[in-house]
Amino acid sequence: SAVLRGRIPALVLQERGTIAEYTDDMFMDQDSTEERTNCLKATISGDIDSLTNARNLFRAYSYMSERFTQSNDTPRYAWPAFMIAQQSVLGKDCRHLTATLQHPSIDEAKAFEALTQLAILIRLMTGLEHDLVPLNSDAIERADIMPFEATELFYVGQEATTIQSIVTSISRQFSRRTNVMQVVAVPLFASFPVYDFFVLHRISYGWRVAAGYQCKQGTNYPNEDADEQVDLSVWLEGKRRKYRV
Repeated sequence: SAVLRGRIPALVLQERGTIAEYTDDMFMDQDSTEERTNCLKATISGDIDSLTNARNLFRAYSYMSERFTQSNDTPRYAWPAFMIAQQSVLGKDCRHLTATLQHPSIDEAKAFEALTQLAILIRLMTGLEHDLVPLNSDAIERADIMPFEATELFYVGQEATTIQSIVTSISRQFSRRTNVMQVVAVPLFASFPVYDFFVLHRISYGWRVAAGYQCKQGTNYPNEDADEQVDLSVWLEGKRRKYRV
């Protein structure tokens, strides 16, 4: 809980229903998508110097991150994860993700999954490239829209127990929302095989599974093989802070 709330005592001690109020005035409706994107990029890069003075309130809730700052480097900053996930900051209504991140007694496994989902969602929304986060850049460019508008997070119901049913559900959900080009899809089926969540890309004839992720707390390889329907399979090891592809 302390890590998710940024090691800020005033936030750690608050009830989860109260801490959301800290973000109420952080962003205004008239803020442009470009401005919001710049702030979200800072949560990944840790660079607060890129933010304008108009974002002093947002900067105020950051704290220096020792993990990503070496002795001779420019200091890098982080924000409480629950705060970034709030609709007033993220710009999207991700209630399930927000509830998980601001829960006072979340277990490590759920926290690791939620943090990974949030980080990948922000990279997709802001167009920040990474080898392990495939962007649907060509489709977004052809549609002449911003990555922020082209990206969504969707929780797939428990009836979806296979990768094909995930694809079918996403296809149905976004059939009329043709501006959505990339989706972070999280299956709610507790025993979903191999993967914890996926990134799907819209293509000319439907959707394809661009990446699948499994978040592990241990140090061993998963017992199951990667699925051939998934273009990129990533296993993230929480305690070792490494990844395997």
